[in-house]
Amino acid sequence: MTKLTEYKQLLSKNYDKAVEFLLKKHGTAEDDYFSGKSYERFLKGEIKNITKGNFSRSDDGLECHHVDEDKFLNISNRNSIKDFTTGQNVPFESHKKERLVFCDVIEHAILHILIAKETSLVFGFTGYMCYLQPKIQEWYIDKNIPQKSKHHITCYHKAYIKPEEAFELLEIMDNILFIENEKNQQEKKEIENEEKIKKEIESLKKLEKLKAEEFYSTYPKFKILDINYDVKRQQVLALLFKFNDQYNSFIKFQPAMKKYSMDELLKKLHSVVK
Repeated sequence: MTKLTEYKQLLSKNYDKAVEFLLKKHGTAEDDYFSGKSYERFLKGEIKNITKGNFSRSDDGLECHHVDEDKFLNISNRNSIKDFTTGQNVPFESHKKERLVFCDVIEHAILHILIAKETSLVFGFTGYMCYLQPKIQEWYIDKNIPQKSKHHITCYHKAYIKPEEAFELLEIMDNILFIENEKNQQEKKEIENEEKIKKEIESLKKLEKLKAEEFYSTYPKFKILDINYDVKRQQVLALLFKFNDQYNSFIKFQPAMKKYSMDELLKKLHSVVK
């Protein structure tokens, strides 16, 4: 199986299955991302930096990914770990070796795409767009072999694919994000429309209530008889006919009532009902 095919297959999995696959492929971490004691002291404000554990596999060309990056933004960033805005700190459990998975740079990008897809771009998106996508573009499409360190060179060779393959993969991944963004925009519009309709319905209900209150204030007897403010003229005529002693035919009664407005008919009806 070619690397490109394997990457495509990984991209077709859901996030949990992809993590499971990579754990089997690259093995588990031997140490936590941070020292537990150092992490606790940092949260208490006793130190400004957190001591990292001996987890790195960069000599093997692998990067480390936190499994819980589908729940926290910038999970290993000091400012995100201790969130002064919400008061919700990233728990140390998310940095334990059991919650770490190793991957090459393209597998890392795929994990972020899967997270973004499953969280409606809330998580994973920034890491892909700001860090991983540009790195794949620079290394494999623009052919700028990293010279920063031995680790970078090792990582470059670990995930090496041809420029046309890298271009194809990035196009697939970018398209997944585009589709997800379009879906989010559509859902946002639908929610906005639903809220607009709800507000319109609430306004109509309030208007109907005001009309009913005004109607029954003018014609209190109608409330008992369940005659509503939107009663039709024909209904009022039918009720008035029952109380009249001049006409014995509704056909003759109707023309005689044409000269009266709706308000006049309502007043007549209200005056005769008990």
